[in-house]
Amino acid sequence: MRKNNTITSISGQNRLLDSAPTLVRTFIGMSVLIVLYFLATTIVQYIARSTEVIMLFGQAFPYSSFAGVLSPLGNICIILLVVFYRKPGFIAALIMNIFQLPVIFIRIVNGFNPTALSGLFATILTVTAIIMIRLNAIRAER
Repeated sequence: MRKNNTITSISGQNRLLDSAPTLVRTFIGMSVLIVLYFLATTIVQYIARSTEVIMLFGQAFPYSSFAGVLSPLGNICIILLVVFYRKPGFIAALIMNIFQLPVIFIRIVNGFNPTALSGLFATILTVTAIIMIRLNAIRAER
């Protein structure tokens, strides 16, 4: 007899069916997205502080101009965590974003860096998006 990924034998004992490979795949997948998120965040912070320039098409572009191009990659990783891994992904994504908010706020206030406002709003909107995705997933499961 099969029920909820368990097999009930004739003696009435339950054995997990394929739960270990599923947990390993979930752990690896979430870990990859979390590492990509932190990698994107670290690269964006480095690029935003850089004063170097790169020549493209005969024009000098500061590295800092690419921070806005790369910063959505971290947000996409956060959203994919919620979409693919549901509740555990939502909890991980929410924790990472909640801890990022004070860091950005301190950078704005103490560092007198108004350019970090875009990061603050992006984080707030990402938290709003993952909450909406999670609530919609819960509603769809009913």
